[in-house]
Amino acid sequence: MYKRIKKYLLKRFTKQYWQSNRSNAWHSKRKNEAHNDFTAFSNAVCTKIENLPYQTVIEIGTGAGTLITLMSQKLPNYANFIGIDINKKQIVENQITYKNLTNVEFVFMDIEKYIENTNLNNAVIVSQNTLDYFPKNDLKKLLSLIHTKIENVAILVSSVKNTLQLHDSVETTEPGFKVYHHNYPSLLEATGYKSISIDSFGEKGDLIMVTGHKHSQ
Repeated sequence: MYKRIKKYLLKRFTKQYWQSNRSNAWHSKRKNEAHNDFTAFSNAVCTKIENLPYQTVIEIGTGAGTLITLMSQKLPNYANFIGIDINKKQIVENQITYKNLTNVEFVFMDIEKYIENTNLNNAVIVSQNTLDYFPKNDLKKLLSLIHTKIENVAILVSSVKNTLQLHDSVETTEPGFKVYHHNYPSLLEATGYKSISIDSFGEKGDLIMVTGHKHSQ
């Protein structure tokens, strides 16, 4: 019982943190300090999907919008770029900052509700680090929901190389919440995705991009 209560409280705290002003400050700092990480991941993703038959890119946990806006500039064949986040203040800031990008939309919503309530097809789902804050069972439910609701979909997630050796999610403690280092290839396979691939990116080559498609490519 104690473990279940603790797990619930950690999950609740994590969500409240990313909805708070502390999250805004974190995103603002990271936007300036980690632009190279966003650039490296956006380059890796765009190279992977630029010639594939998808039309929409959706980012889970868009934060300050750096990744999704970079991708919008590199994928002229794609029609829509949508950044999802649970921090309303950050979404409003993004809408103001990027108001001139007519093909980019920012939405304040839980990703599960967005997938449930939006008619989507031919979509690419991307996430840089955000899915590491989902407990394993919650992430499996989300991946399964995406697989069920979107007819033609690909998922691309950034991670680190040592996750490839994990048989289960490894937890590390951050101030007040948990970060989960998931074995994304295993999770994608378990939730029905095909053509799973792993590509290295970044200056040190220690980062990986895991890709899975609903249908074989």
